[in-house]
Amino acid sequence: MIAWLASLALAQSDDERLADCNLRPIAGLVSYETAAQAAETNAQAFGAAAFAERTLLRGSMWGFEMHTVAGAVRVPTIAECPDGTSYHGSGALDLFSSASGLMVPLSVGEGELKLFYAGSVTGSKVQYPGSNRVFDAYGYAASGIAWTYAAPLATLVQEDNGLKTRAGDFIVGAALDVPSAPEVGTLTLGYVYSSGLYSNLSSQKLRLFATALLTQQFTMLALVKGGLDRVPLPGGSEVTLFGRRQAIVPPPTVETAPDASRVDLTSVHYQHDALADVLGFRVAFAVLPRPMLHEVAGTVVVPNDDGSGDPALESGAVAIDRLFALELGRTQMPALPWYGVDGGGAFFAELAILDMLYVRRNAPETLLLFPYAQGATEVLVRIHMAPGSVN
Repeated sequence: MIAWLASLALAQSDDERLADCNLRPIAGLVSYETAAQAAETNAQAFGAAAFAERTLLRGSMWGFEMHTVAGAVRVPTIAECPDGTSYHGSGALDLFSSASGLMVPLSVGEGELKLFYAGSVTGSKVQYPGSNRVFDAYGYAASGIAWTYAAPLATLVQEDNGLKTRAGDFIVGAALDVPSAPEVGTLTLGYVYSSGLYSNLSSQKLRLFATALLTQQFTMLALVKGGLDRVPLPGGSEVTLFGRRQAIVPPPTVETAPDASRVDLTSVHYQHDALADVLGFRVAFAVLPRPMLHEVAGTVVVPNDDGSGDPALESGAVAIDRLFALELGRTQMPALPWYGVDGGGAFFAELAILDMLYVRRNAPETLLLFPYAQGATEVLVRIHMAPGSVN
């Protein structure tokens, strides 16, 4: 067993030697099941419905997002070569997603009915020696801009070949404002191809929000989150305060192991943005499974302002509030032995350029979804277009 594990660590990197070999991940291992679980989580977190919530239901008339996590998890692999030899190694699983959508507002009496739809493609691929990551991951992700015009066609993009996956999805629905009772907010109803009925109720006047998310198998609550969203304060700054319970579930192969019980990470979050227009900070304390400082970070912003209140960079309908933003901080996760996560802290960083390009490492939100992805590089491109679009 020790010798076999050692052989896995000696990954073969000679592209020429492996060029004619059949490379594939080794199924049945915990890391393989973790990678399969990562692909499912990716589809849920970055699919059409989640994209619509982040963009169309928050003020954007049109939006596009491309997201990749390079090297989210290492997977043992085997290369079977024509001469009968075989080599053990490991490959990096890349996760990618792409989504685009459109909202059309219509006047209905004193209210407003907003019709919207969005399409997405999410997927995963193990990168072997000689793989073209630019084409395989970033290329697939960038293709999602087409779903603005033909969202239902996203469902034709389906592939399930081990850990090489692509899954298309779309959402169509309507959001209705209630002008006679603005405190009620906006009621949204829709249909999601992959899961069925979708509903959402939010109030921008009260700045209250509540979210509940089922697992993809609809067997348990994966996320419960609620609180106050971007409450304006005197001086122009904004405060967000919320509580969250995130279920972290072991992959199926280890669910019966003695230490493989589900972990409910319960935390309280405080975020203060736009201090003097250039500073922000956030802090989060975990209550369960044990008390700890879950995350702390500070942000420095270069606003899109020429000093007179006008934009320094004209962007038309594209929402650009910041020219640059740099966030640095530290996040701490509980021990998750079935993922090989010992617990403890990790430094994270995010660089945002023009509110369109984001490069991240160890972002807390990402590690909640993929706890094993510490040290992975994450790239997000997002373009939201609308007067008063919210990023």
